[in-house]
Amino acid sequence: MRLENKLTLLGATGIEDRLQEGVPESIEALQKAGIKIWMLTGDKQETAVNIAYACKLLEPDDKLFILNTQSKDACEMLMSTILKELQKNNHTSPEQVSLSEDLCQPPVHQHLGLRAGLVITGKTLEFALQESLQRQFLELTAWCQAVVCCQATPLQKSEVVKLVRSHLRVMTLAIGDGANDVSMIQVADIGIGISGQEGMQAVMASDFAISQFRHLSKLLLVHGHWCYTRLSNMILYFFYKNVAYVNLLFWYQFFCGFSGTSMTDYWVLIFFNLLFTSAPPVIYGVLEKDVSAETLMQLPELYTSGQKSEAYLPLTFWITLFDAFYQSLVCFFVPYYTWIHMLVVIGSIVSYFLFVLAFGAMCVTCNPPSNPYWIMQEHMLDPRFYLVCVLTTCIALLPRFIYRVLQGSLFPSPILRAKHLDRLTPEERTEAVKNWRETGKMDQIVSKYADYSAAKSGRRPMSGHSTVSAMMSVTSYAAEQGNVTVCETAFNSDMPQTSGMAGPPKD
Repeated sequence: MRLENKLTLLGATGIEDRLQEGVPESIEALQKAGIKIWMLTGDKQETAVNIAYACKLLEPDDKLFILNTQSKDACEMLMSTILKELQKNNHTSPEQVSLSEDLCQPPVHQHLGLRAGLVITGKTLEFALQESLQRQFLELTAWCQAVVCCQATPLQKSEVVKLVRSHLRVMTLAIGDGANDVSMIQVADIGIGISGQEGMQAVMASDFAISQFRHLSKLLLVHGHWCYTRLSNMILYFFYKNVAYVNLLFWYQFFCGFSGTSMTDYWVLIFFNLLFTSAPPVIYGVLEKDVSAETLMQLPELYTSGQKSEAYLPLTFWITLFDAFYQSLVCFFVPYYTWIHMLVVIGSIVSYFLFVLAFGAMCVTCNPPSNPYWIMQEHMLDPRFYLVCVLTTCIALLPRFIYRVLQGSLFPSPILRAKHLDRLTPEERTEAVKNWRETGKMDQIVSKYADYSAAKSGRRPMSGHSTVSAMMSVTSYAAEQGNVTVCETAFNSDMPQTSGMAGPPKD
């Protein structure tokens, strides 16, 4: 072997491996939105932990548990020890700790107790992913605010995502910037690639592409919220308009001996979904913004409404159907008993009247014996026709307006409160958001002491926090020249907020 010798060192250069701009703020916002974050990286343990502290994935007061073992038995014993300590410090009863048989429900987190983070090495992760330890591993991660998997191979990254997705049955999102993240991105429900110095492999394999990690917060908190709200209300509207119209035909059967005769022309039936009512759901599904982007970014907590499916609950669905059922009764019997025979089908939609007027003027011998020739023109000359239109619309919509008024006055949801913020000036909105956050912190303090008192007295805490995983996201942040991947999952939106055990490692 030949080696250089007698060299004089003139200097050295180093490459700074730093986070992209806005990464800590984005991760902090995602955690406030109820999204639990996992970091999967191939870096060594010390580097991974330092990055986790730098991007605020871990806080200085978090107690850090490190899983670094060389055998399966040692891994199982260490996970059991950590679980017992977490359960003891969080004052949780055994029935609240155990996962359900199908691992769909993580344990209930209390506001009381320590805030923990878990670091697991690639070697130990190999043992934890074995079938006999998977349940215990997932139960342990459910107790931790964040999970850092260091020295992980691309295959292990995809196996972790697959494990959480299949056993917890939650939505997964993976984001990466390099070729070693492709397998993880493809396994997740939604894959996001970051275009940068690591190449375009991750972008080509992903569902969405962004230029920097900080754009993920707007993608989820703003566009994710809007997309969920639009889809939910558009689906409800489709059910509403079809149930209301079909029931009109049903009520008519009582007056035609259930002969199957339609009370409207067949062309009107055809154009009802194709033309008359096609524009509202499309416009609503594309352009609706229930809360402004600025408010959604300032209040990440509003994202939890989508995790809890508040816009499309079973109760909301049945209320919508009942409303459609009621409106069909009004639209049929109010015109019927004022001697106007069901020409008002969808209120005052202009396209309907234009079509009927043109059809009635041109079609002289259509659909005998019920000839529509000049029928609509005759009705529009009768003043009672316009009275029926106004009266029917008001009576049909009255229950919905009353419900909206009572909801906004007596039990407004966070989304309704956020809508009112958009009407304020920028200065007033900033002050209102500040008061909102202070009120939220006070509620957490009250809930904390209420849960603690209940635990001391042996009663079950009366907490309204959900224990079911609503969503699991897997995401990654990229260093400008590094190879870091973050996995995030939201299987609990209420993580412990207090503890003061371990701090960031010191150089």
